[in-house]
Amino acid sequence: MNKEIRRGLPFLILIILNCYATPIMAKRYGLFNHPLDIYGQVSQSFAFGWHDDFDTETDINAAIWTGLFEGAYQPAEDFKIFGQLIFTGDLVYGLKARDDSWREKQFDQSWRELALDDSYWQILKEFHATWTPGRFLFRIGKQIISWGQTDGIRLMDQINPLDLRRGFADVEFETTIIPLWLLRTDYFLPFETAWLQDLSFQFWLNPNVDFIPTQNTAAGNNVGGIWAPYLEISLPLPGKTLLGSADQRIEEPNEWTEGQEFGVRVQGVFKDTLVSLNGFYGRENDPIVTAGPPSIEFDVVPGINLLHPNTKGFYPDFRFVGGTLSRDLTFLRKLLLGISPVVRLETFYAFCSTFVSSNSATGIETLEEHDEFRWAIGLDWKIRAPKLSPSGIIIQPQFFQRHIFGLSPNEALMSTTGRVQKDNYAATLLVQTAYLNERLPVSFFWLTDITNQAGFFKPALAYLWDAIGQSKQELCFYMVKRKERVIRSSTIRIIFT
Repeated sequence: MNKEIRRGLPFLILIILNCYATPIMAKRYGLFNHPLDIYGQVSQSFAFGWHDDFDTETDINAAIWTGLFEGAYQPAEDFKIFGQLIFTGDLVYGLKARDDSWREKQFDQSWRELALDDSYWQILKEFHATWTPGRFLFRIGKQIISWGQTDGIRLMDQINPLDLRRGFADVEFETTIIPLWLLRTDYFLPFETAWLQDLSFQFWLNPNVDFIPTQNTAAGNNVGGIWAPYLEISLPLPGKTLLGSADQRIEEPNEWTEGQEFGVRVQGVFKDTLVSLNGFYGRENDPIVTAGPPSIEFDVVPGINLLHPNTKGFYPDFRFVGGTLSRDLTFLRKLLLGISPVVRLETFYAFCSTFVSSNSATGIETLEEHDEFRWAIGLDWKIRAPKLSPSGIIIQPQFFQRHIFGLSPNEALMSTTGRVQKDNYAATLLVQTAYLNERLPVSFFWLTDITNQAGFFKPALAYLWDAIGQSKQELCFYMVKRKERVIRSSTIRIIFT
C-alpha cells in the first residue's frame, strides 16, 4: 500500500468512528427528594500538518479525546455541591507507534506527558460546596475565581494557573484554566443609591493544599511532543542547532506551610459602569529561571543538533493592586445604528516583580526587582449588516501594554513569561457571526505580540446539530508565526454530547 495512503487511513477511520459515537445527554435525577443533575460530553479532535520539519510532520499530528462529566446536587435551597471530572488523552501515540519519522524526531518519547492525563488534579477539575445564607456566599473546594475582563490575554486573571501543554490544539481558553483548592466568601452589601448599586465585597484564600503551577508547553520533542517550540540557535556547528528539552530544577513552595495566597475585591455598578478594585498577594504561576552550562546532542537526525538547557529557578512573590471597568457607550447608539458598544478596561500596578538580567560580556545572570504597570482595553461591538449576516457581526478588538519601571529603552530582561523590554505591546481581534438560524457559527481570532514580532490566528467554522449547541462539528485552521518562522497545522474538532 502507498505510504501516503497508509498514513492518512487512521485519520479517516477516526472521523468515521466518531461520526457514529453515542451522544451523552444531560439528565436530572432525584436523591433524597432533592435534584441531582448529571451532564456529560465527549469530544475528539485531530491536528493535521502539511509542513514537514523537525518540529512537525505532513500527517496527523494529534488525536486528542476528552470525556467531561459533571454533576450538581442541591440538598437545600441555599446549599449546592458541584463536581466535574475530565478524562483526556491523545490517540496519536498508538497510531504513530510504528512510524519511523515520528520516532526519529523523538515525538514518541513524549507519551509519558501527553498520551494520558492521569494526575488527580487533571481528572478532578472542580469539586466545591457553596452555601448562600442571606447576603453571603461561602464556597470551599477546588474552584476557579475569575477577575478579568479581557479575552485571550490574561491581565487581572492571575489566581488560577493554566494548562498549556498541548499548545494551540487546545484553543478554547476557558478549558485550559486549572481549578485550585480555595476558600472564597462574598458579601453583598444592603446599600443602594441612584448612582451606586450591587455593591459587593469578596475575599479568597489559597492555603496551598497542593501547589499546581502553570503547565507550559515543554521544550524538546521528547517532552513537549508536536507542540514543542521550534527555536534555532546560532552555534559554529555543522547543520542546524535547535532547542531541546531542558534539565530543570525548579523549587516549589511547601504545601500548607508556605506559598499561601489571598486576594480582595470590591465591586459595584457606579453610574451604570461596572467597576472593581482588586488586590492580590501571592506568587507567580510561572517560575523565574536562570541558566547553567547546557549540553549538546549531535546529529539526532542528519543535520540536526539539539542544545539542552540546564536551568534552575523558583516561583517569586507577586503583589498588585488594580481595577476593572465595563460600560455601555450609550452616547454612540444613534451613530452606530442603535447598538451600543461596550468598553472593557483592566489595569494593575505590581510591586517588586522579579526579573533576570544577563551581562552580555560575562554571561553572568542576576536577579532584579522592578515595579511594573499593565493595562488592557477592549471593545465589544455588534454591527448590523443584513447583506453579510442576518444575525449581525460581533467585533471585539483589544490592546495591551506592559511597562517595566527602571529600564532603559534598549534594555531587555527575562520575566516569568519570557523576554520583556521597557514597554511591551500586544493586540487581539475576535470577529464572530452565525448563519442558518445560528446553527453555523463562524469566528476569526487573531493575536499579535507587537514587541516580539510573534502572532497566532485561528479561523473556525462550526455546525450545531441541535438548537442549544450541545452537539457540534467544528473545523478550524490556525497558524503560529514568530518573526520569519511559520508553523502550519489544521484542526478538525468533532464534539458529541
